[in-house]
Parts: sequence; structure tokens; C-alpha cells
Amino acid sequence: MPTIDIVAPTRRDTRWVVGREFVHLPPVDPAFAQIRGLRKLLMRHMILPTNYMQLLQGALVKVDGQTAAYLYARSRPAALRIDALATEPEHRRMGFAGRLLGEARKWAAERELKWLSAHLTPENEPARAFFAKHGFTPYRPYGWQAGSLAGLPAPDASVLRLLTPEQVQPTYRRWMLDELAHGDPKAQGIVEAEYLDAALYSRGKHWAIVLDGEEAGYLRLSGLRRSATAFIACAQAAWADPRLQAGLAAALATWPFVPGRLLVDHASGGHHAAASSIMETAGFSAYNRPRYLVFKRL
Repeated sequence: MPTIDIVAPTRRDTRWVVGREFVHLPPVDPAFAQIRGLRKLLMRHMILPTNYMQLLQGALVKVDGQTAAYLYARSRPAALRIDALATEPEHRRMGFAGRLLGEARKWAAERELKWLSAHLTPENEPARAFFAKHGFTPYRPYGWQAGSLAGLPAPDASVLRLLTPEQVQPTYRRWMLDELAHGDPKAQGIVEAEYLDAALYSRGKHWAIVLDGEEAGYLRLSGLRRSATAFIACAQAAWADPRLQAGLAAALATWPFVPGRLLVDHASGGHHAAASSIMETAGFSAYNRPRYLVFKRL
């Protein structure tokens, strides 16, 4: 019988793990696959080894002294975030990743953290299946995209009120929290604790959405000529309201160029689903966001 141990990594182990990341990640992480040349050398031999050793806690499964699987994680304000988790091909389907996840749960409990979390790419099917099997919930894995704006209705500027710089953050926070409460209640705690303010992108233009004379949401438009992104957080009653499309058209009419591609991100999964009909009618199709959060309450 092989000898199986879970151990803390040495510096040498961590350097080996970083090398294996450059094997495991490129097929399932397009951004990682784009690392080339001098940047790759720096990442491989300096930046990532230093980060892993100084910022992350790790655990390895050793089979007869050889590393079969590894996990590295860091403490966030409310969650233990798993930054690296992989099993060597010859040792897969033996439960090693699940055992390492158990170690992560222990670390989170020791630090009184309420969640485990990770960030996934849509291409990483094995990781998506693994975290789903272990009860993790995805947060906003999908958005909407369109290469043409011809399907949008006529602009209606009365739906929008341009925000002053002082009004942007409180308006954004108010409607993000409302969206989370109604559209992603499981995610509300972790998003509010760790991502709410970080997700406020200050560049671009910001509007309050006004329906029937009352403020009903928040709209942000940002991006470049090649691709622009609209972010919408609003009252649940307005999720499928076609007037939002007229407001989006009005926001685009103020933009200095017509984007070659428009992405629309709704602030919750509930909103994304409820808006399907009006988005598809306007010529949008769903797309996988390039990286998204999965989480589990402990």
C-alpha cells in the first residue's frame, strides 16, 4: 500500500508547484496562457514563488514522498480564498482534492472565516464540476453581449439622470445591495464584505435610472471603441422592464463612439435570468464571463 500524507510545503515544494501551474493553467485559463517572454520568466521564477510563499498557506498530498495534489489559499476579510488547487493526472479521481478542501475548511474555521471561495474560468470544466460537487455556488457567471446595437429601442433620456461624482458611490451601493437581497441572497454576505466597493469602476459615465418619476436603479457605461460594458443594478420590479433598454440606448447616444461590441452585466443572477426576454429581443446573447466567483458558506 502506498504511504499517503498531507504536509505543509517547503520552499522547494512551492517552486515545484508554481512550475506545475504553468502546465495545468494554460489550457483552462486564457489569460494565463497569454503570459509570454520576459513576463513569463519573472512570473515563473520570482513573482509567483514569492507570492505563494509569503501570502498563501499551502498543503500537499504526498504519495510515497511524491507530490500528488496541492492547494494554496489566502485569508480575505470574510472568506478563505483558494488560489491554487490541482491534482497530478496519474492521481486523479482518488479523492485527494477533496481531502485538501477539508484542510482549507480547517484553516477557515481557525481564522473564524465564514466562507470558502475561488475564482474560476468557464474553460476550467474540471474545477467547475469539482466545486459544484462540493456545494459551491457561482455568482454571476454569465453576462449579455451584442455585436450590433440595431436591436435597441429608440433612446429615452428621461429614463436617466446623470450622477455627480459625489452621488456615484451611494447610488451604486444602494442598488447593488438591493439586487443582492433579491437576486443573489446567498452571495450577499461575501460580496458585501469583499467585493462591493472594489467592483465600483470609477471611470466612464454613471446614471441613476428613473422610472415613473422615482429612482429605480443605477447604470454605468465604460470601455473603449473595441468593446464597451454597461452595468445595471436596479429594483426587482424593473428587471424585465423594456424601458431599461431605452435608457441604455440613451446612455450609448452620449458615448463618443459606437462600440464594436457591447457587454451588459446585470448585478445579480436573478436579474440576468429575468431580463432574458428583453435582452434577446434586443439582439443580445448570453456569454460566459471570463472569470467569476464561486463560494460556500461554512
